[in-house]
Amino acid sequence: MLGRRPFVAAATTAVILGGATAVDAQTSGSVDVGGSWLDYEGFLGSGAMFVNPTLRFDTPNTSLGASGNYIVFESGRHIVQGLAAGAWRVDIQNRILGEISGSAGLNVYDDNPGYGHLLGRARLHVAGKLSGAWVGAATGQSYEGSSSTTPYEMELGAWTVVENVALSAVATHTWNAGINYLDMVGSGRWRDRFIEVNGSFGLRTMSDGGGEGVYGELRANIPIWQRLSAQISGGRYPSDNVRGAISANYVNFGIRLDAFR
Repeated sequence: MLGRRPFVAAATTAVILGGATAVDAQTSGSVDVGGSWLDYEGFLGSGAMFVNPTLRFDTPNTSLGASGNYIVFESGRHIVQGLAAGAWRVDIQNRILGEISGSAGLNVYDDNPGYGHLLGRARLHVAGKLSGAWVGAATGQSYEGSSSTTPYEMELGAWTVVENVALSAVATHTWNAGINYLDMVGSGRWRDRFIEVNGSFGLRTMSDGGGEGVYGELRANIPIWQRLSAQISGGRYPSDNVRGAISANYVNFGIRLDAFR
């Protein structure tokens, strides 16, 4: 399970999609290029180079996204990853929204059997202008080579915005292939005209086979010139046997080119 990209953009389903706030349709895309130091649990630490293109399309009710990732280690071994996701939201009544989303991912380390997932998710949101909460559930298929399992996830979360700081907290219980665990994660984002900082802190507990302990990540985006910015991140993320990842410590330094936005 070497598969999670080391420069994680948001904790678990963390993935490409978030709530779209665009009044009109908008498209954004970027390419990250840089270097990493990775220390996967059970493996020796190693330097690596990565390329990570992303593409996203948002409307007030729909989000679509895709991401690729190619990592080459000092040894010459490599990881190839791909992720596609989509979400559709609908107003049920005042301040209550429904959301249906899905994601498909592939994760291949060198010549080893690949990992993949195909998940569907439903959420119910209670949302105001500056705060909200949601409850959700997901299931689908998780693949390792030619074998598959049926995972289940239940989640409960809340968010708020205070001036230029966005905060969220989510608890997710996961069951898959005889392993289950509870993750509780708090996240924050601070942004001004010149810099954006994202951070998260999590605790895995009530675990049967999924490991326990604390983890966290910190990421900074620093503009350099027009569409070019520096990306600095580091921390630790936990294992994820649904999507094919083992826990790791990492540090990343890279450059982001916003192709369009």
